[in-house]
Amino acid sequence: MFRTGLEPGGGMFFIFSDDTYRSFWMRNVIFPIDIIFLDKDFTVRTIHHSAKPCYELPCELYRSGEKVRYALEVRAGFCKKNGVKRLSRVEYIK
Repeated sequence: MFRTGLEPGGGMFFIFSDDTYRSFWMRNVIFPIDIIFLDKDFTVRTIHHSAKPCYELPCELYRSGEKVRYALEVRAGFCKKNGVKRLSRVEYIK
């Protein structure tokens, strides 16, 4: 929230301690993003392409649809440009 953009190749990674259904909204986000929901094995379960900013309530909820542990937000168009699809695996390097 309140960011002005994302660096090319950059993103925001959300780590949760459990596996459950998740939902994100775009309140106070001023640019579209791809939202990628990942399971505990870093497998893509759901992608929301070009999630739109929300300027007034109620905001649309972008739901995981399945139990997930992680979410990754990247620049809109990243998934299509890089071939990221449902069931793709994401490599997480600490």
